[in-house]
Amino acid sequence: IGFVLHSADYRGPGTRVVDEHMAFSAEVGILKAIADGHGPKRRLFALGYAGWAAGQLEHEIARGDWLSAPADEDLIFDENVDTMWQRAYDRAGIKL
Repeated sequence: IGFVLHSADYRGPGTRVVDEHMAFSAEVGILKAIADGHGPKRRLFALGYAGWAAGQLEHEIARGDWLSAPADEDLIFDENVDTMWQRAYDRAGIKL
């Protein structure tokens, strides 16, 4: 399964808006729009699949298995992978 998390400046027929800054699209039209230079200004391609049994994710979150922090458009679409993870930990208040 693949999708594109992107800036909300692009809206295709299958785009789901997250908030005023971000959206995601999983239809092939976004790939064509990007190739034609009409896609979103910022984007992150994601491939993969995850599935949970009923209640599993809620249990994992309650147990503290997931690290979360407030969404940050600049961090999500950061192209500097050398500093991105450290800034994510800093944003979540975690010292490594």
